[in-house]
Amino acid sequence: MTRPRLLLLDDDARFAAALRRGTPERFELLTATAVAAAQRHLEDGIDLAMVDVGLAGRADPNDRSGLEFLSWAQEHVPDVPIIILTGLGADDVEVEALRRGAADFIGKEQLRIDLLVAKVEALLERRRLRSQTVVLRDRLDRYEGSELVGESEPMRSLKAMLLAYAASEATVFITGESGAGKEVVAQGIHRASPRKDGPFVAVNCAALPGSLVEAELFGAEKGAYTGSDRMRPGLFEQAHGGTLLLDEVTELPLESQAKLLRVLQERRVRRIGGTSERGIDVRVIAASNRDPEAAVRDQRFRSDLYYRLNVLRLSVPPLRERLLDVPLLAQHCLDRFRDRVPCAARRFDPVAVDRLIGYAWPGNVRELDNIVQRAATLCPTEVIPAELVGPWLLSAPVEPAACGLDFDRRAAHAQIEVFAEALDRARGSKEAARQLLGFADRSTMRRNAKRLRELYPELWKAYPTLTSYYPDDD
Repeated sequence: MTRPRLLLLDDDARFAAALRRGTPERFELLTATAVAAAQRHLEDGIDLAMVDVGLAGRADPNDRSGLEFLSWAQEHVPDVPIIILTGLGADDVEVEALRRGAADFIGKEQLRIDLLVAKVEALLERRRLRSQTVVLRDRLDRYEGSELVGESEPMRSLKAMLLAYAASEATVFITGESGAGKEVVAQGIHRASPRKDGPFVAVNCAALPGSLVEAELFGAEKGAYTGSDRMRPGLFEQAHGGTLLLDEVTELPLESQAKLLRVLQERRVRRIGGTSERGIDVRVIAASNRDPEAAVRDQRFRSDLYYRLNVLRLSVPPLRERLLDVPLLAQHCLDRFRDRVPCAARRFDPVAVDRLIGYAWPGNVRELDNIVQRAATLCPTEVIPAELVGPWLLSAPVEPAACGLDFDRRAAHAQIEVFAEALDRARGSKEAARQLLGFADRSTMRRNAKRLRELYPELWKAYPTLTSYYPDDD
C-alpha cells in the first residue's frame, strides 16, 4: 500500500521547507511553485492538495492564480480535496474559494502543523468513505452474491486458498460457472487483504457497450465523445488504493484487451481525450465463466493478457459439487431476504431441505437464492414446506451430480435418497419405513443405514431427515 500523496502549491520556499519538515512520514509530500506543475502532479495521482490562494511572488508571472487552479481542479479531479492557504484579511477570498469547491481553508500566519495534519486526515477519511459509498450505491441494485457460506470439503479448500491469495498483491484469475459466486470470492480476497479499507469496484465486462468500454475503464475528459458533458474518472481511478474486479474479462473486445494489457504493465491510465497519464495503485482480479485457455485457442482472448492476469488461479466449484452446503446456503439466503423484506418464513421443513439437496442446480447459488425468495414470499407460516420448494425445481433434472461418475458412490447416493424418502413418507416411523424399503427386519435396515453413513458421511449428513432419525450412535 502506498502512502497518501499530498501536494503543496506555493511559491514561498521557506514555508514549503517548514511544512516538509513538519509533515509526518506516513504522508508523501510533493511541492510545486507554479500551477502548470501542480496540474501535472494532480494528473499523476494526488490524494489531497494545499494551495496558496495568493501566489503573490510567482516565479512565472504568466502563471495562473490559486483560485484559477481551484476551478481547474474541480473540473478535472473533483474527488481530490483542496485546502486553501490564505493570508490575513482574506475573508472575501475564502468565501470565493469555498464557492469554487474548496474543502477547507486555513490562515498561513496562524498555521499549526498539528492542526493542518488533523484537517488532512479528516478530509482523506471523508474522501475514502465517499468513494466507498459511491461504489456501493452503484453496485447495490445488481448485487447477487452471498457471503462465503459452506463447510463442505470444496469450500474449505477454497477458503484456505482465498486467505493465502489475500496476502499477496499478485493478480488473481477466478473461473467458475455463472452464478457460482465468483464476485463473492473476489470480495472475500479484498476484505482479507491489506487493501480492505480501500474501495472494491466490480465491472461486468460483458455488459459494457463496445463503444464505451475504454471510457468506463480508463475515464474520459469533457467533450471526448458525443454526449460526454463532464469529466468522468474511469473504474481504475475509482479503485485507486483498492481492488478492481474485471468480471467476464474474456468478453472484452480485442482492441480493448490490448489497451488493458498496457495499463496493467505500466500501472498508468490515460483518460479518453486526455493528454497526460495518471498513476494507479490497484490490485486487479479477473473472472470468467468461460474456459480462458479455450478462449485463447479460439483467438477470442489475447494470450499475453491471459498470462498477465493468470498469476494466481482460483476455481469456484459449482453448487452441485458441494451439496452439503445447500442447507446452510438456503438458510443464509432466507435470513438475508428477511432483512430486506418482512415475511413470516424463518426456516425450512426438513423435507423441503431434502428436495433442495437432491437438485442439480444448473443456476448455482444465484438460482438457489431466487427459489428461496419465491418460497419465502408465498409462505404464510414460519416453516417453508416442500410444496413451496418443489415446483421451482422441475426446470432441471434431479441427479446426484456431486458423485461424478464414481459407480459405487453414485449407487450409494441413490440408496441414501431412498432411505430419506422412505422416512419422510413414514413420518419418521422406522417400522413403516422398513416396510416401504422391503427390508426383512429392523436390524437389516439398521446395518444398511450404518454402512452408508460410515462409507459416505458427507452424503448422509446432507439429508437432515437421516441425521435426525439416525444419530451417529444409533
